[in-house]
Amino acid sequence: GSLVTRRHLRSARQYLGDYEVGVLGAHPGVDRMVVGPHSGTAYPSEAQCDCVRSVRMAQKAVGALGTVVLRHVVLGIPDPTRRDVASYARRYGVNAQLAMGLLVGVLDRLADHYGLGEEDNSETP
Repeated sequence: GSLVTRRHLRSARQYLGDYEVGVLGAHPGVDRMVVGPHSGTAYPSEAQCDCVRSVRMAQKAVGALGTVVLRHVVLGIPDPTRRDVASYARRYGVNAQLAMGLLVGVLDRLADHYGLGEEDNSETP
């Protein structure tokens, strides 16, 4: 089975969504109300500030090394076509199993940070 659980995927999606809105500034329009992921209904600028704050808090929760892992595997930085553990392992010169264990640990901390419970901890299909 996979080491990555649904809980991990939910935390990665939350982080990616926060990054896209907060850092990249993705939003449906400047004059429309949007549903902010953290503060209920908000104008885009408020949602963006909430998301920037969330990204920073998540990075603090996972630490510097965890942030590097998330940037590579979840955000696709520096290469969006290489968002996987194998390319992370090659880029940083580590064993693929070690890189996978590191990713799982980082995603565990991220899920804990977001308050995602164990009820959604089943393996991915």
